[in-house]
Amino acid sequence: MGIDWEGVLRLYRAILRESGGEFGFVSEGTMRYITDVLEHMKGDAFAKAAYAIREIATTHSLANGNKRLALGLGDVLLRSEGYEVAWQLEETVNFMLRVARGEVPRKEIEGWLRTRSKKTL
Repeated sequence: MGIDWEGVLRLYRAILRESGGEFGFVSEGTMRYITDVLEHMKGDAFAKAAYAIREIATTHSLANGNKRLALGLGDVLLRSEGYEVAWQLEETVNFMLRVARGEVPRKEIEGWLRTRSKKTL
């Protein structure tokens, strides 16, 4: 799946409309860089989702919704390749808090996603 800057902005706005918070950036350049890497990144949907989740959650480049956008974009990337993740709220919240603190390497995120996903297409 191709992801572009406009798609990331649409997703970010949708997440904030649904769950609250002010739209804005601490570092728009960082978010643009993450998006650019995703557009050109090699690897499967799990590698891309893990990259998006870790980078967005740990760089804190958004004024609000860093973890929400990270997880939402990861979900979009996986769904675009026909995978559905079985999210468990409490477990996912705790995991994302650890990710945001920089405690979870990208490969661990990728494995976490793989064990909770199934192919739907």
